[in-house]
Amino acid sequence: MDLLSIGRRTANWLVIISLSVIFYIFGKVLPSFKQGFFCDDETIKKPYVSQETIPFSVLLLISTCLIVFVVCLTDCINFIYWKKKNAICEDVIETTLCCFKISNWISRLIKRLWLILCGALIVNIITNIGKVMVGRLRPHFLTVCQPDYSKFNCSSGYITSDVCTGDIKKVIEARKSFPSGHTSYAIFVAVLLSLYIEYVVVTSQIYLLKPFAQLTLICLGLACSFTRISDYFHHWSDVLAGLIIGTLLAYYTIFYLMNLPHEEKMVRNARINSANDYHDLEIGSLKNSSSNYQSDE
Repeated sequence: MDLLSIGRRTANWLVIISLSVIFYIFGKVLPSFKQGFFCDDETIKKPYVSQETIPFSVLLLISTCLIVFVVCLTDCINFIYWKKKNAICEDVIETTLCCFKISNWISRLIKRLWLILCGALIVNIITNIGKVMVGRLRPHFLTVCQPDYSKFNCSSGYITSDVCTGDIKKVIEARKSFPSGHTSYAIFVAVLLSLYIEYVVVTSQIYLLKPFAQLTLICLGLACSFTRISDYFHHWSDVLAGLIIGTLLAYYTIFYLMNLPHEEKMVRNARINSANDYHDLEIGSLKNSSSNYQSDE
């Protein structure tokens, strides 16, 4: 492995580590902006639901498995599809990755998963920046805050003093409503995988397979998003903002980070050329066999 390859891989690891550190700082270290409240604000008097419909840990686990499954499945299907057409000459060429020799298509697969990880970190970083900088109160804020009414007078209007007596961890989390992290990440995964299927999967027979898979992914992402409203963890505008963030960053990941349309076009052209070369070689062999047979006669 040459120094240039080592330098590139080191730079990639530094990017991932840097994004992870930034994500941790905005998610766990920096305090969110403390907004005040009005006593008669009905939008922050909703009950606190201790058991979320979809906890973030469950969302993270399911989405990670879904990403790996869809990306690996689509690439394997493509590999088999082009192999039948004798168009994978370039894909079986071995390359070196961390001292291991693997085929080009596996190396490309790992690279794509790596870039999706970068996109996912960026989504969560931008979401956490919004939560910290805006500090919007969740719909159940007053329920978990349990304000001490002896410390302020509701007739004063906007209350900015620290009057909460509830669980401090719940109060801190109740100040991170905007935008919805569940929504931005769920929609990011749904839109990204829909676009991935659109550009990677080759369907010559089952025309409805791609739109059905894409619609299923989008519906799952939206269903997860809507539970944040019914669980009283987010306002509808928080979910809308998360939807916009997730969608935009999914497009950014596919078209800029991965440059998937261009890469797939190059891979497909190489495979078509390989298939044509194989076809020409077969025709040439048949012609030679025919000419040899005629000369023997």
